[in-house]
Amino acid sequence: MKPHDPKPSGPEASAQPPVPRGLPLLGNLLDWVRDPFAASTRWAEEHGDIVEMRTPGPSAYLLFEPTLVRELLVTRAGAFRKSALTRGMSCVIGDSVVTRSGQAWVARRRLLAPALRKAGLRRYTSVIVDHAHAYAQRWASGRAFDLHAQMLDFMFDVLMDVLTSAPLGPARAQLRRGFDVFWDDFGSYEFMLLSMLFDGEPYRRITTRRRRRQLELIANFDRVIGELAAQARAAPDQSLLSDLVRSWDGQDQLGEQQLREDVTTLILAAQETTAMGLTMALDLLMRHRDVVDRLAAELDAVLGDRAPDIDDLPNLPLLEAVVHESLRLIPPIWGVAREALEPTQIGNLRVAAGTQVVASAWVIQRSTRWWGPDALDFRPERWLDQGQRTRFAWFPFGAGPHLCIGMRFALIEMSLALACWVRRLRFVALGPSPALTSVVTTRPTHPVQVRATAC
Repeated sequence: MKPHDPKPSGPEASAQPPVPRGLPLLGNLLDWVRDPFAASTRWAEEHGDIVEMRTPGPSAYLLFEPTLVRELLVTRAGAFRKSALTRGMSCVIGDSVVTRSGQAWVARRRLLAPALRKAGLRRYTSVIVDHAHAYAQRWASGRAFDLHAQMLDFMFDVLMDVLTSAPLGPARAQLRRGFDVFWDDFGSYEFMLLSMLFDGEPYRRITTRRRRRQLELIANFDRVIGELAAQARAAPDQSLLSDLVRSWDGQDQLGEQQLREDVTTLILAAQETTAMGLTMALDLLMRHRDVVDRLAAELDAVLGDRAPDIDDLPNLPLLEAVVHESLRLIPPIWGVAREALEPTQIGNLRVAAGTQVVASAWVIQRSTRWWGPDALDFRPERWLDQGQRTRFAWFPFGAGPHLCIGMRFALIEMSLALACWVRRLRFVALGPSPALTSVVTTRPTHPVQVRATAC
């Protein structure tokens, strides 16, 4: 991979990054669709720190160097907004803190932040641990199961019971199925192309079979979450939704529809990404029994016979290292994308307004330049070393003002769940490491078959 040599802004800035070889009309789209991970890795090795990926629609600049990540997400964050693909999600399920930019985003984040601070998250620890133990008991029979599907179920159960203490009845299964359908839609080529080529706007105007299904699901989500919000107002408790309702009712700028959009999108995003993080953490642990043994010893030494709690996490450095290392090797969000609002500059490259720019977490977090010759190895010990790591070479939750609002919660969920399962179960992989694909998030291409037995 070629080194990056930053140049000062001004007339010396380059107007054109290198472009990987592609096809007439299609450009680099076919390579990307076939294997986005292999394609971006190859382009970085062949062309350096910035490449232009050409498609039938707008081109995108891909960044493969940490100082460029800092420029995009921190230093020049105000010159960019969320990407066309992210905004396409808003055309499907509505605007939210995940899809908005600018002052609209600031207002939404300010209302959500108090409920997701550490003091609030402490109340949800028992929900995570109770569900982790329940799933462990279910898996201990030794029957094979799809690990990724089970992680999606686990995260849905945790998030819904964190969201509300009200009984959901049949609505629980309806919501669970609805989230699966939405992520199938977000992983479709239809969604990718309509978002990248037309900013997702056709979803607001056309009614295909897929769109009719989406509208029915959205109406059902709005009804269920609206009913839960009314119950939270009538009988406030310690649930996340009660906290959010209090925040919403304390201002007069945003209405009930915005609350429902944020709740829906936050659950969608948190379920998908944390489930993938847990899937790959367990897959990596299954293939590294020495790490499992050392982690189990650490957990036994700190916890004894009791269940883990949020206050234990600072005393479990190897557990934290396992979580960070798995997110480094297999980031659930393969890259962080933005769109330039105005002419600006990244490194020595001039960026025109409307250009899509993507910081590739997949490439940077697996590069030998920043992580040494064993960059592709699962080695949690690298996080225990006292040596200084390159800033912005690890950013699975983004960085800067748009750092994922659920980052702390996701790390707590992953840590507590793994702490429960590693001590109680021995997982065995029934196949090779899963092949991966990605449109919005990283996902396995096929079921991840495993078996678990009680230790």
